[in-house]
Amino acid sequence: KTGTPDHRERTYLQVKFAAPFASFIICLLGIPFGVIVKKGGNLVHFATAMCITFVFWWALSMCQSAGEAGMVPPWAAAWVPIGLFGGLALFGMKKAGL
Repeated sequence: KTGTPDHRERTYLQVKFAAPFASFIICLLGIPFGVIVKKGGNLVHFATAMCITFVFWWALSMCQSAGEAGMVPPWAAAWVPIGLFGGLALFGMKKAGL
């Protein structure tokens, strides 16, 4: 086998397919915070939602870097964070009664 490894290109292709779903997952993550009203007001919910969004972005970036380095398969680098946070969003919606 000759040539250079193509981990970066294959990971980039998978990330391009997964990117629209990331926006959808962010929206789904925010829904439970919008419908739950508890002590602390909206600022606490906003700050929590922002923290979760930054953790999601960090997980996407770390997985993409691992995929580009060949440490994980390209499909896993793009889709595992989407699946994990999608499950978290569904759990939050179920917990909120939606």
